[in-house]
Amino acid sequence: MIERDIVRRVVAAGQVQDEYTSRSISGALVRTMRDGKLIAQTRTSADGLFYFTDLRDGAYDLIVTCPAKTTRYLPSKTTIEVSRSALKPVFPLPRIGLRPFVISGRVTEKGANTPVAMALVMLPGSGERAFTDAEGKYELIAVEPTKAGKGRPVVASANGFGPSTLRAEMDDTASSFKPLNFILERRSAARSTGKKKNA
Repeated sequence: MIERDIVRRVVAAGQVQDEYTSRSISGALVRTMRDGKLIAQTRTSADGLFYFTDLRDGAYDLIVTCPAKTTRYLPSKTTIEVSRSALKPVFPLPRIGLRPFVISGRVTEKGANTPVAMALVMLPGSGERAFTDAEGKYELIAVEPTKAGKGRPVVASANGFGPSTLRAEMDDTASSFKPLNFILERRSAARSTGKKKNA
């Protein structure tokens, strides 16, 4: 009777991260492909790690998607080389970054063109929000993209300023949003302007 070795050997492993924040992405679908055929697939753990066992030596296309947030991240494709040669590592350890859709820009004060820090930038009807830094810059990371010709309303507000609403639109490649810059007007200036118009 021939005894078979049932111990499986890890030959490919890595980690999936958000390209912007470097945070691990759990539940991402990782597939190994060769000549267009699916060889094996797995999902990342809570810390974004994945591994494959018993793959034959050779090159594989590693395709990563995020089914739970499929429209918030662009898929990633890279090539790995599996080799059991003593001259090479036992398995490659790639860090794969999934690029999220990001709405970003700057918030400044009308007339002065100075940055407005700690301004709140948010997507109405969702919990997605961000605050501007000292330079007035903000980033809304991993948001739902829009269809061609349709923008997403985004609202910026800050203490002492009137709110402003703009629409975020995709660029010509439909792979990212165009920069979205807000100009906020101080409430005192807005009130005085309104009084002059009513006079």
